[in-house]
Amino acid sequence: MKTIRFFGIFGVVLLSCFAQQPTATLFGRITDITGAVMPNAAVEISNAETGVKWQVKTNGSGYYTQPLLPPGNYQVTATLEGFRPVTRAITLAVDQVARSVSRLRLAR
Repeated sequence: MKTIRFFGIFGVVLLSCFAQQPTATLFGRITDITGAVMPNAAVEISNAETGVKWQVKTNGSGYYTQPLLPPGNYQVTATLEGFRPVTRAITLAVDQVARSVSRLRLAR
C-alpha cells in the first residue's frame, strides 16, 4: 500500500514538473505616426536564437497578443499594405508580460 502511494505521489510531482514550461507573453498596439490604430496589420515575432516564427494579426483596435513564447531575444516586425514595415528587438524573460508598441510609417 505504501509503495502504491509513493509511486502515485511521485507520478503527480513528475507530471507537474513537465507540465509547467517557462514562457512569456508579448502584446502591443500598432498605430501610424499620427496615433491612428492599424487594424488587421500583420505582426511577425521571430526568435533570434532558434529562428522559430509566430504570426498574428491586430484586431479592430490595433492590438495583438502572442502568449506562450519561450524566453529569449526576438525581432518583432509589423507590416500593413501601404506602409513601410517596422522591426523592433525585444528580450523576453520567464513569466514576463511585455508590451511592444510600433508606429508604422507611410510608404513613399
